[in-house]
Amino acid sequence: MLSYIYTAKYEDLSDAAEHDLDSDPPVQAIEPVIDVEPSSMNAATRISDDEPETTEGPAAADVDTATPSQKATGDLIEQALKNNVLVYAVADKYHIPLLKDLAQVKFTARARHVWPPAGLPGILRLVYETTPDNDQGLRMVVAELCTQHLPELISAKDFGDSLLALCPLSVDMLRTLCSTYVTERNAAAAEGQSLRAQVEDLQVKLKYANKSLADVKTIIQKTSNCRHCGDVFKPTFEDFETAKVPVVRCSGCRTRHYL
Repeated sequence: MLSYIYTAKYEDLSDAAEHDLDSDPPVQAIEPVIDVEPSSMNAATRISDDEPETTEGPAAADVDTATPSQKATGDLIEQALKNNVLVYAVADKYHIPLLKDLAQVKFTARARHVWPPAGLPGILRLVYETTPDNDQGLRMVVAELCTQHLPELISAKDFGDSLLALCPLSVDMLRTLCSTYVTERNAAAAEGQSLRAQVEDLQVKLKYANKSLADVKTIIQKTSNCRHCGDVFKPTFEDFETAKVPVVRCSGCRTRHYL
């Protein structure tokens, strides 16, 4: 927190852990950079002590096949995400909006690259237990990410358990789905209106083209010789697509012929 006061920035992992996260050798998960004691929160947002926090999520379902390096990386990312959630909660408690926004940005940036992360149920519970119901910052971030990845998450039992345990998450995901549906429906309606306008425009052009073709055909049928040079009439056309009235000329002397 002191670092944020002086620099308007903070790190969700230590420099050593961040280096380990970008390196190949396996590393050990670190302790949280920032911790919030449950007793420092009000009753509505206090983290429950009677339920142990789950640390295995859909991304860690295949623990047996994960290498030590992959497990260590997953642990670090999980810790970084939780640290950002805790910073968000502290900033909300002490009314520091810029820090709260920064925590949300950092959480979102990490989450979008690894979702669903290891320890997903614990992360979801931490988000919903440290944020009030009227705060739709981090809640909507995780709801949107869960909705986007719903096909791969829905078959995981621990994610289903999270939905049953966290009713607000289910509601937020439903809101996200409805919002997406309304957006797509409105976009489809606008596209349909645009297509109808294009069809009407093409119908007008087709009608004009048919009229122009009929006029040209009439001119050719009624003209055997050019009215100026007297030669056998061999027509040539100008501005057939753009002119309101087709321009038909004698290819020899360029005299224009009309209906």
